[in-house]
Amino acid sequence: MNPNTKKYLIIGAVAILSFLAIKKWLKSTPKPSQEPNAIQSNVIEPSGVPNKDKFLSKGATGLEVMLLQKQLGNLDVDGIFGDKTEARLKKVKGLSLITLNQLNK
Repeated sequence: MNPNTKKYLIIGAVAILSFLAIKKWLKSTPKPSQEPNAIQSNVIEPSGVPNKDKFLSKGATGLEVMLLQKQLGNLDVDGIFGDKTEARLKKVKGLSLITLNQLNK
């Protein structure tokens, strides 16, 4: 085998092994969250200005629901108006549909 051919084969093998090692390292490196406002528990932090006249009922989501859940207490604040939020609202206010303004009266 020609010495130059041997040299190029070694350089090529080193390049391929280096590429594979870097690729493996990149796959194992933790990636930052795709959502800038997300925290580790996948709950989105509230941002923006709430609409306190928006009617909230089962199935609603967002900042207003998070504020409602926080004010009702004894709930996971996840921004999703589900069965537990509805039951807590009925227990506290006797309603299943409310606005934040109505809640604070």
